[in-house]
Amino acid sequence: MRIIYIFICTLLLLICQGCNIEKGENFINLIVPKNLEDSTLIFIIPGSGCSGCITSVEEEAFIHANEKRYFFVFTRIGSKKLFKQRFRSILLAKNILIDSLNLFEYQEKDKEIYPVLYEKAGGAIHFKKYFEP
Repeated sequence: MRIIYIFICTLLLLICQGCNIEKGENFINLIVPKNLEDSTLIFIIPGSGCSGCITSVEEEAFIHANEKRYFFVFTRIGSKKLFKQRFRSILLAKNILIDSLNLFEYQEKDKEIYPVLYEKAGGAIHFKKYFEP
C-alpha cells in the first residue's frame, strides 16, 4: 500500500512540476519529506554498481531504519521481487523511500554506480559525498 502511495505522490509531483527534475538535489527537494530535521543524513542507494560501497550503505539502512536522523532512498532497482525479499524487514519504515520510477538523477554520470550522501542543514539539502572505494 505504501509503495502505491509513494508512486502516486511521485506521479503527481511530476505533473505539477512539468517534469522539471534536472539533477539529484531537485529530486530530493521534491520527494524527501519537508519535516526532516536539520542534520538529517539522506542516503541515495542504487540497485547495482559498486557492490562493496552499496552493501555498506544498505547495512546502515538496516541499522538505522525508523531513526529520524537518517533517510534512505533506493533507486534503480533491477528486480523488485528480489529487493522486497531482501529488505522485507525495513520496507515499511518511515525513513525508507523507493524511487520506483528511477527519477533520481546523479550530478555526475560517471558516479551512478555509487551511493550518495546528502545532508539537510539550515533548512536546505546539500550534497556531501559519493561512497567510493
